[in-house]
Amino acid sequence: MDITTEGIVIRETLQGENDKLLTILTPQHGKVTAFAKGVKKISSKNAPACQLFVFSEYELIEKFGRLTVKTAVSKELFYGMRSDMTRYSLACYFAEVLNRTCVENDNETEALRLFLNCLYALSNKKEIKLSLIKSAFELKLMCINGFMPDFDNCISCSRNADYKSSTLFSFEESGILCSSCLEKFNKSSFPYSCTISEQVVDAMKYICMSQQAKMLMYNISDSDIKELSFICENYLIHKTEKTYETLKIYKSILNSLGEK
Repeated sequence: MDITTEGIVIRETLQGENDKLLTILTPQHGKVTAFAKGVKKISSKNAPACQLFVFSEYELIEKFGRLTVKTAVSKELFYGMRSDMTRYSLACYFAEVLNRTCVENDNETEALRLFLNCLYALSNKKEIKLSLIKSAFELKLMCINGFMPDFDNCISCSRNADYKSSTLFSFEESGILCSSCLEKFNKSSFPYSCTISEQVVDAMKYICMSQQAKMLMYNISDSDIKELSFICENYLIHKTEKTYETLKIYKSILNSLGEK
């Protein structure tokens, strides 16, 4: 089966001296694995488009039972983040998560669009806090994959989830406790949970419900964004049932720079 598609490389593995095995995220075909011959050579016309985090137009042909890159034309290289170790490491984390959550032969249009929007922000929107980009990616991806939290109905009594200035957010149940149930139960009743403030509930609602183009247009205080980052990160880890080495690398870089 030959394929002509747009896509972005989310993983690359060197094969010999000059070749690569690429994992390409495409809109209509999901994750695609393709062999890219000779793209480590300076003379290769396909080399620029067969790099990590390059959005390109690909012509893939089936050869010997596997897909091979015939032609590849780059459309966006996201130069703005490539010289920044912190931003690049965050992009690596996004790519590892997508490689875990996206599948072959499935429509991944929304996941691809999310990745492109976040890479654009990393490259061009230096005024947006990295922790907000990270949180929006994590939470929006979980929504795309069917794990949108329910902030309207209590996870215990199923009634309207009215809450005080803070309540509990359950990673397991994907929602919050109403004020009445919060008084009846303590945190031990919901082991996979944490306290969440009204401001962070509002931020999560905004990210979940907004269009991708507007999901980063949200003003949030430094203290609230720390809470938002913790909850979104752990929500994704709980739902994907995996820890991510690239996340550890990203955090170690932040620590080395004295950032949090």
